[in-house]
Amino acid sequence: MYYTFTTRNLGIDEFLLNNAAKAISENEEEFSEYLTLGNKLAGIKALKEYTGLGLKESKQVMDLYYDGSIKISNKQEERRKKLEKLAKAPLVNKLISKLNNISDDDLQSLLLTLSVDELLSIDEFFPEENN
Repeated sequence: MYYTFTTRNLGIDEFLLNNAAKAISENEEEFSEYLTLGNKLAGIKALKEYTGLGLKESKQVMDLYYDGSIKISNKQEERRKKLEKLAKAPLVNKLISKLNNISDDDLQSLLLTLSVDELLSIDEFFPEENN
C-alpha cells in the first residue's frame, strides 16, 4: 500500500502515522464509508481498535484523513491497471478496424453474445440522440 501526506509537519509521530495509514489502507472500504457518511466517531473508534493508538492520536489521524491531508492509494493496483490498459491498446485498435467493416447483422449477433452489464458499459460511452 502507498499513502501520501499532503501537508508537512503534521504534528504526529511518524511511526504512529505509518501504522495508522497502514490500518486505514488495509480497511479502506470501511474508512471510506465512515468518510462518506460523515461518521468520524466510528472511524476514530475503528482506528483505535486496529492500531492500539490512544483516543487523542486516533482523533488526530482521522481529522487528517477526513480533511484530505492523508491520502491512501494502492500503487501496485494503479500500476497493474496502467499496464493492463497499455496491453489492451493494440487489440482495441485491431478490433476497431474490424468493426468498421462489419455488417449490421454480424454486429447484432456479436452484441447479443455480450452480458447485460457489458452492453450497459458500452452504452454509457455513447451520448443519447436528441430527437
